Amino acid sequence: MSILIISKKPSHNAETNKEHDCDYTKNKDWEYMKHCNEVDEHRPATWAKYPATITGANDIIKMEFDELMKDAKEGNMKDWETNLYHLSVATLNAWRILNNEKRL
Repeated sequence: MSILIISKKPSHNAETNKEHDCDYTKNKDWEYMKHCNEVDEHRPATWAKYPATITGANDIIKMEFDELMKDAKEGNMKDWETNLYHLSVATLNAWRILNNEKRL
């Protein structure tokens, strides 16, 4: 499943009342979004023990945040970056649970 939907279909701009093509690969955040998508598709095994509830989602967020801070303190920037993606997807996971949304 994917958190990104990429479409060649034109989108509509309400301000100009014109359609335009979206090319997400030109977005400066594209690399970040690709990494988050990869995490979303292949979630960390450590998440499996948490229930799909708000409490479970908060516990995942706390775990990922704690790992991020540990890596920052130790200067382990490669793992820090990985856990930054994990934390980002963990917050998306919480939003989905809160709004009863399914992964695409």
